Amino acid sequence: MVHSRNFISRIIQFGMNVERWRWLSFKPFWKHVCNHAAICIDTGIIAEALSSGVTIHSFDRAYRNIANADITIYRPPLSESQLNFIYQKAVKYRGVRYQFENFIQYIPKILLGIWLGRTYINAEDKLYCTEYVALVLNRITFGELFPKYWRTSPSGVQSWCEKVCAKIAEIIIDKDGNWKYNFYE
Repeated sequence: MVHSRNFISRIIQFGMNVERWRWLSFKPFWKHVCNHAAICIDTGIIAEALSSGVTIHSFDRAYRNIANADITIYRPPLSESQLNFIYQKAVKYRGVRYQFENFIQYIPKILLGIWLGRTYINAEDKLYCTEYVALVLNRITFGELFPKYWRTSPSGVQSWCEKVCAKIAEIIIDKDGNWKYNFYE
């Protein structure tokens, strides 16, 4: 999970906090909400949906030029056999285009709880970041984790990670691009 501090990231974080507030969760309005998700599919290799489409690359390459961000790494509660399928399922979507329409389609969900976007198999020809992560996890668990993966938000994936996943590490990248690591296991 990634919490960045650029303009688009802040807009996403604001929307996620409005969505949380709308459901009267009685949590602080401005939570440290993430705005992006990627999935580790092999040692040092991640898959993520970016503006260029679903990309598979090394973690170091993905974040080498980033500054002013926090990255939290979680280990999901998956069996060994499920973990063995992550790479296979994630690679299947390589090159799928990014779903830019998501920014507009998400407004009614944030404000009213109504999803107007594509659903089920129709949602797989374009993917946004958390939708992609939820889809891959859904495929290896046969639909157990995110039954409505097509409407999964950054705050939804983050909440799931905080509740059921083991926190492995945090990487804090300052404004100058310096990395600080905190390990939890």
